[in-house]
Amino acid sequence: ENILAVLDMDEPADYATFNDVYIVTELMDTDLNKLLRSKHPLLEAQCKYFGYQLLRALLYIHSVNIIHRDIKPANVLVNENCDVKLCDFGLARYIDPENASAMTEYVVTRWYRAPELLLADDDYTSAIDMWSFGCLLAESMTRKPLFPGKDVKHQVELTCRVTGKPTEQEIGAISNRQARDFLRKLPAYPRTDFAKLLPGVDAAGVDLIEKLLVFDPRQRLTAAAALAHPYLAEYRDEESERVANHTLDLNELEPPSEKKLGKEGIRALMWAEICRFHAGAPARQPPAATAALKAAAAIKK
Repeated sequence: ENILAVLDMDEPADYATFNDVYIVTELMDTDLNKLLRSKHPLLEAQCKYFGYQLLRALLYIHSVNIIHRDIKPANVLVNENCDVKLCDFGLARYIDPENASAMTEYVVTRWYRAPELLLADDDYTSAIDMWSFGCLLAESMTRKPLFPGKDVKHQVELTCRVTGKPTEQEIGAISNRQARDFLRKLPAYPRTDFAKLLPGVDAAGVDLIEKLLVFDPRQRLTAAAALAHPYLAEYRDEESERVANHTLDLNELEPPSEKKLGKEGIRALMWAEICRFHAGAPARQPPAATAALKAAAAIKK
């Protein structure tokens, strides 16, 4: 309900001239970034409602082991009814719980990037989305970015000025040696008083942000725990909070690389996706596409 849906894919006239893909989605009026930069006042009730809906989206994608990896105001679409849709899954990744592997740290716009990403720790979890959500929610409350770092080192310093310098145990959990050395050289920043950091925000809102912006990802609230927080109680509808009742096919989520597939293989996979929306399209599929699809399927195996 709070994830932007693909409604249709425009059907090309024929496979031979098929060079473009047109995707039809739900129409939304604006995004949270534009709202925050506008003169339009954002009420506390709107902050709560936006936050609640975004958490529902995170609850669902995390339930199928998908990390969005780019939670920021520009990726939160909003309409005039204050409905929220999470969009732009271009950086999203599936985490195989049976076979965890290293992932790149260069994801998420810097201002919303979790400490473990800033410190080049490649063993991260869905907790990175929860940090980003905390930054986004705090920004919607104050109308100002919480951590407007100029570069990665500055971003880490701004983060530690708020979270406090990590303990030796927390530093030891970081896999990157240079990052550990950098943290140990930081001043002994105390944890910030979040009530002063978020002036005008009620105590429940301050408490929620404080539990999201925790240096140790293992101690950060999950989407499920955040949904149960008192700050969001007036908007909570537990029956609307969906988790997946099925597993995902990793081969569909992570197709072979373009180098392996080749141009024709990529076109064939796109055509196959369009066929899901248009039953008549397969009948017009030439032998070249059929062969490319078979080759792509063989590569996946």
